[in-house]
Amino acid sequence: MIAGGIRQYSGGSETGQHHQKTRMEIPAPHFVTFYNGTAKRPERQIYKLSDAFSSEEEEPELELKVTVININPGCNSELLKKCESLSGYMAFVASV
Repeated sequence: MIAGGIRQYSGGSETGQHHQKTRMEIPAPHFVTFYNGTAKRPERQIYKLSDAFSSEEEEPELELKVTVININPGCNSELLKKCESLSGYMAFVASV
């Protein structure tokens, strides 16, 4: 999924020019990761890259937000009901 997104953003213009006079619109990216570790975590949590910066920036010039979704048993059951492969993965992990 990430590789597909990278290909989409790296396509450049159809004319082969990499500098354009008009702005090229791209779809907004969304970053999600699934958590299935042993530590107790909330069902959803947002991590920001700027939280790791060595100095606090009022308005960081670069920001990245990642939504962490806890998929452990008892968490995000609606999501697991809708996604058979993710639910199967969690059943496998719980049995190992």
